Order: sequence, then C-alpha cells, then structure tokens
Amino acid sequence: DWLIEPIIPRNQLVVIFAPGGTGKSLLALYIAAALATGKEIFTEPKPPTNVLYMDYEMSQAVLYERLTAMGYNRDTDLSRLHYASLPPIGSLDKPEGAKQICDLARQCQAELVIIDTFSRAVEGAENDADTVRNFYRWTAINLKAEGRSLLRIDHAGKDLKKGARGTSAKNDDVDLVWQMTRTGDNIKLTATKKRHTWIQDQHFVVNETTEMFTTDVKGIEQLDKAMDLIRQHNLDYNLSQDKLWAIFKAIPNAPTRPTMRLAQSEMKRLDTEEGAFTSDLF
Repeated sequence: DWLIEPIIPRNQLVVIFAPGGTGKSLLALYIAAALATGKEIFTEPKPPTNVLYMDYEMSQAVLYERLTAMGYNRDTDLSRLHYASLPPIGSLDKPEGAKQICDLARQCQAELVIIDTFSRAVEGAENDADTVRNFYRWTAINLKAEGRSLLRIDHAGKDLKKGARGTSAKNDDVDLVWQMTRTGDNIKLTATKKRHTWIQDQHFVVNETTEMFTTDVKGIEQLDKAMDLIRQHNLDYNLSQDKLWAIFKAIPNAPTRPTMRLAQSEMKRLDTEEGAFTSDLF
C-alpha cells in the first residue's frame, strides 16, 4: 500500500539520501505540498493528507519562494501542511525530543512526517551507530507504531556508493532507502535497500518539468541555468534582488526574475548552513 506511489509506502520508514545541491529538500517539499493539497503527483490525485514537515535547514523565505514557484499561492489551502523551520524541540535521538515530535504528529494527525535533515535533528555524532539506534528507538519506531510514514532526508557520503554520510547503521532499521542523483533535468531515485518484494527494484525517474514549477519557473533546468549564469558572470548573489536583477537581466537569454530570485535564495542556502528562523508550529 502506497502513501505516495512509487516512493513512500504507507506506515514505512523511508530515507532519501543525496549529495548537497541535488535537490532532495526541493523534492521533499514537492511531495509534502502535493500530498497536503491532494494535487496529482506521479500517479493519480488523492484526498488531501496531513503532513508534518520538520525543516532543520530551509528558511521560511525560501519555503515561500519555492511554493510560489510550484504554483501555490495565498488562495491555496495548505492547512494540512504543518511546517516548522528549525523547530525548537529536543534532539530526536533523546526521549524528550521524541515525545515532542510524536505529540506534534498526533496533534496535526500527520500521515507523513518529514525530517530534513537527519544530521541536524539529532544530538549525537552522525558517524556513531548509537545515535541512529537511539533515533530509531525513541522517534522512528514510535511514529511507525502510530501508523505514520516517516521520510528522513540525509546527506550522501563522499563515496555515493557507500550510502548516506556517517555510520552504516543508518540503514539497519529502515524499510526503504532511495539514492538520489541528478542528470540534467531528471532526478533519479534508485532503491538501494527495500524490505518488500512489491517495491520494484529499478530506477525511478522524476522529470522536473512544469509539474514542479508551474508559474514562471520552468523546472529545475531553468534554476540550474540561473545559478550557472550567476557563477559564470561572477555576480554577487548577496546583493538585493533589485540590484541583482538589474545586472542579471542584461545577460543574453537570462531566465525570468522569479527564477533568478529562486536561484539567489538557493545559492545563499547552500552557503549558509546555520541560522534561526521562527517556526510555524511554535
């Protein structure tokens, strides 16, 4: 039984890992927003579902820009997307933090809980097997026991073939592990671990076209193009949007201003890994 076919089975612990900048957070948000609004995603549309998104990396400003680029606006009912930016709760490898996230999931009746990313949600060292085991013991197993699916976003190690960054114990207690790679405007998800035979052992390709960005942004290809142009022309993406656009728009065949704005935010996010933002839930 699928929650999001063919990526997230219902009531399962799922991991997506990828190198930085691949777009794993973008994909997670795409899944979360579509599930919360009942939008068609990969297969047929389904009734809106409550999603709890615990975001330890992305600012709310970037969140709003990405949702706008995906075609959502103030008229969209996103009430089932329960989002927290840098949530002020305890570490999820400790009993206190586990209780808090489980309470939140019950409060919003979430069928899917997303943790983005694992390394920032725990206190213990990422390469310590006990960190992962404690996360499973206190958080993951309790969410699963309550019938929820859990999507854990993780960074890849230096050698992509060896899986997620840190201890190999990260895969011990999960049901499905997707390795995410990008080739051009395609995202490829390869199942490197699966518990169930009804999950096909093959690559799953998500074409990021206008279904991902339905307003002015024409998919991840245009986002990549904007970021490449900013780098090629040595533009300072810390300038104000107006000043950067005044320079950027003069480049031949430059993408639209919303695309540039999204590229600017993405480049800042990749550069800045620390920060504090107000949560929607607290």
